[in-house]
Amino acid sequence: MKKMIMLAAAMLASSPAFAADDWGSSSATSWDAKPKQEAAAPANVDGKQCGQDDARLANIVPVLKDLRAGKTVEPLKITFGTYMDLTTKVRGILGDNIVIVTPSCKDAVLFEGELTSKVQLPFPEALVLINQSLQQRDSEKLKFIFKNVQAESASRQEIMSFTRAQTYPLETGKVLATVANIKPLANNDDEIGIAIISLYAALGGTLNKGEDNVIYITVYNWGVSGVSVDNKDWLGVVHRSDTLNIHPILLTNIYNTIGIRPIR
Repeated sequence: MKKMIMLAAAMLASSPAFAADDWGSSSATSWDAKPKQEAAAPANVDGKQCGQDDARLANIVPVLKDLRAGKTVEPLKITFGTYMDLTTKVRGILGDNIVIVTPSCKDAVLFEGELTSKVQLPFPEALVLINQSLQQRDSEKLKFIFKNVQAESASRQEIMSFTRAQTYPLETGKVLATVANIKPLANNDDEIGIAIISLYAALGGTLNKGEDNVIYITVYNWGVSGVSVDNKDWLGVVHRSDTLNIHPILLTNIYNTIGIRPIR
């Protein structure tokens, strides 16, 4: 999971590129890396280790064969990222024989294809899963993420790092904006801009409790040129492309939603 989070953090600083598909045209370079989920360091709650994948995943075929034969099996305990990595066919065979486990021991059970509670994930990890779903043109997987994932709260500095915009091929970005129920940035004939901080808000992300909630917004030519904490640690977010400019009013509204008090 640490590698996944580090990779996602790197993605926040750059625009992803997608191979040509029926959701939009291709961009200049391909983004073929498929980050592999690594188990988080399990928590120890009342002597119980949590957040670990079931050992049966090392050879899942016997489990699948038993289910197809109508046999009863003990539900597989797997992390959310691992569950998302399973193929649609395998997820279909497993059905409700799944328990989604977390490092905090707050497990969720599948019932008739629905999780009984949302799974909390660090936002960078959730962002990796979102972008993988877009690459795979898997709209059902994308919908499942936004319906079942709650982004963990974050510090002001982390929220500043989420205050970025990325371009997506036009149709891909439209799919993302529709599923996430967010307002995209400007678009042209080929691409559309998405504010990453809006995805964080769409996943229910908030500021850590007890933290100072002020972030300063610097504005230049009707677009956000930077954000800072106490006028220090300034993070420039200005872009030349109109499709990447974040309007100050939009950012102000998003910040208010996640518990930040923006000052311009």
